[in-house]
Amino acid sequence: MTIQKRQSIIIIAIIAATISIAVAAYESQLNVDQTNSESTDNPNTTYSNYEESPQNTDYSEKESITRTEVSKLIKNYEKYGKTYFTVINAMNVSTTPDSTEYYPFAVENESFIILAHGANATKVGTVANAFYNADKPIKQIQSELEENGSTWITYKLENPANGIIQGKISYLVLQEDGVILGSGYYLD
Repeated sequence: MTIQKRQSIIIIAIIAATISIAVAAYESQLNVDQTNSESTDNPNTTYSNYEESPQNTDYSEKESITRTEVSKLIKNYEKYGKTYFTVINAMNVSTTPDSTEYYPFAVENESFIILAHGANATKVGTVANAFYNADKPIKQIQSELEENGSTWITYKLENPANGIIQGKISYLVLQEDGVILGSGYYLD
């Protein structure tokens, strides 16, 4: 067998393994969705270790949904690790405008390099510049993450549904390995 054939077989095996992981993660996500939809009468009960939600009653439903989405993201990250980023990057919700809110993302805490992005995978490997223009300085965001495990931030970002720069509120949760997992919603 030639070296090229061996390399092709290895590449095919890697692709098959990646697809298997993505399918398993997707199926797990469906199970988590079903479980969470049955037990979200009081979504704040599962977040006792996290910072309290902003007190803006106009957005309390969106904040609850955001927390639920981040909770699902954390469960999948704990189960699959960084391989779950493949699933996030494959979401590409920007092609389905009805689902552009609450897309998951992952960012490295020290550098704010995007590790996964559910709306636009081409952002992976770039700096999350919008965080540098948030309502809090970067050092404060990092400090709150390290002290509380989570924080809420407000910043401006292009909405993938309409291409317009809008305000966005995101809930960020720091993982033990230095990865920030988050989701959010756009302001009207």
